[in-house]
Amino acid sequence: MNIYKIWRSYYQKEQYNDFNILTNNNVIPFYTNDLSNNQININYLNEYLGELVMLYYIWKNNLKSDIIFIDQYSKRFYQNAYEDGIKLLNCNTNKNSVIVTWPYFDLELNHQWITNDIIVKYKTFLKQTYNMELEFPYNKFWWIMFGCKWETFCDICQFIFGFLDYLFPNESWTNINNLIDFRDNQYELSKTDNTINKDHYDMHFYKDKRFFAFLFEQLLPVYVSNKFNIIVSNNYNIKIKYCYEQNMNMNNLIIT
Repeated sequence: MNIYKIWRSYYQKEQYNDFNILTNNNVIPFYTNDLSNNQININYLNEYLGELVMLYYIWKNNLKSDIIFIDQYSKRFYQNAYEDGIKLLNCNTNKNSVIVTWPYFDLELNHQWITNDIIVKYKTFLKQTYNMELEFPYNKFWWIMFGCKWETFCDICQFIFGFLDYLFPNESWTNINNLIDFRDNQYELSKTDNTINKDHYDMHFYKDKRFFAFLFEQLLPVYVSNKFNIIVSNNYNIKIKYCYEQNMNMNNLIIT
């Protein structure tokens, strides 16, 4: 029988009770602002990297489970989605699979806010590291909320933190000031980048502390959907007031 773990991030202590985050053999809450954690962690970067600090913690400390689910205090799959996901992830497929949530996988083009500078860096990184050549679609986005086998999870983490190492050599991305300088530089570049919709609200991302978390919400789907089989689940619970509902017309999808 496969061992599975659900890692659930929250960034305010009161969210543990407010959102009924339970701790049991399968659910592991992770307080992303915990600066007293004595294992390898980058929790001090939570304001800038968001829930990515939890992925880093799991990966770097090799907290292995056969199957791993990543979700958040207010965004999670329903219980039967975990159970169905385990069955699907154990199926024999040509490629490993990644379960993602339905509504945030495809957005309208006018939500594009990444500068051409980042896209060029991203494509170069994919080519040099993975020998991947692909067009960057502006309409790929999902929250960092997914399920997969451990080996696939490690691949995803290697991509995330490998790209940060590419942007900031020698792990200089762990210095908050370097993240801020890069973000501010992208904001200046966006003013002259004709691919950016200057009138769209997405421009505020360039001044948001979570710039890099938002960035990977667009970069991850491009990488993951080109390397792995995508299982799109509409079996989720999102406790927020809005939700983008988009029709999907993509190949290689399994809808649960």
